[in-house]
Amino acid sequence: MQTNKLSRSELVEENTRLEQSYMRLRTDNERYLADAVQLRRSNAQLNQSLAALRQMQSELVIMKKNIALGCLVAGVSHELNTPVGNCLLAASTVLHQLDELRDRSLRGISRSEMTSFIEALRTGAEILMRNLGAAAKLVTDFKQISADRSSFRACRFDLRDVIEAAISSKRTRKFNYRFQNRVPQSMTLNGHAGALNDVVSELIDNALRHGFRDRQEGTIIIAARTKPHVIELTVEDDGCGIRPEHLEQIFDPFFTTTLGQGSSGLGLHAAYNLVSVALQGRIRVSSVPAVGTRFTMVMPSDIGGTGPLAPV
Repeated sequence: MQTNKLSRSELVEENTRLEQSYMRLRTDNERYLADAVQLRRSNAQLNQSLAALRQMQSELVIMKKNIALGCLVAGVSHELNTPVGNCLLAASTVLHQLDELRDRSLRGISRSEMTSFIEALRTGAEILMRNLGAAAKLVTDFKQISADRSSFRACRFDLRDVIEAAISSKRTRKFNYRFQNRVPQSMTLNGHAGALNDVVSELIDNALRHGFRDRQEGTIIIAARTKPHVIELTVEDDGCGIRPEHLEQIFDPFFTTTLGQGSSGLGLHAAYNLVSVALQGRIRVSSVPAVGTRFTMVMPSDIGGTGPLAPV
């Protein structure tokens, strides 16, 4: 049996090779350690940047809330000030007319004068009713912001009938607005018909106020289709559309492009809240300027039978 032995030169060669390998490993290890230190520094810097970003986001949220609060104060004060001021003026005028009528009646009053007083009082009463109605609507919009499912009674209803009822309340002979109810017959849901009626009515009002602004004609189409366990409902108009920079804010509370012109910016936010909470659904908007706007809602066909929906 022979044993292989290395010569001295071979041993020196092997030792040199091992030393070189060791030096390479040591160099690699030092480089890895340096890289690890750099990675730790980079990670610390990223964590600091992330913390700063989160702080900035928090400040932006607070700033946005403050802006919304400012819009609330400005919008509500203006929207309530106008009808309340008109009511005060009308009430003051009515009181003055009544005092004058009382004084004149003591001295005697003719039929024509009595008719004149009655007409003046009727005009004052109409002004009071109109402006009190505007103030009441604004208060109702506020209440809908915090509406929950307990505010509505769940029942089984025909979707087409609810849509037709919402459309019927918006038809007017003054303008040539056309409504198309394309919801299929006998499409039933188990949910909150009142909340759905409020949402559709607000979407129609939004089209009439903004989509058809300065226009005396236009078309609003309401359609629906069934999907597994859900109903997809669309409200579409051929109005002026929504500018792209406004689409992300369209459901924000108190956001409006017509502040001080009869719009408080609460309607679409109330509709969004009703869809999300009362109807347990989702709503989105798409629009092309000068072409039209479409609101799409997806909601369970049987409230309580499905979990929360994914975003539409």
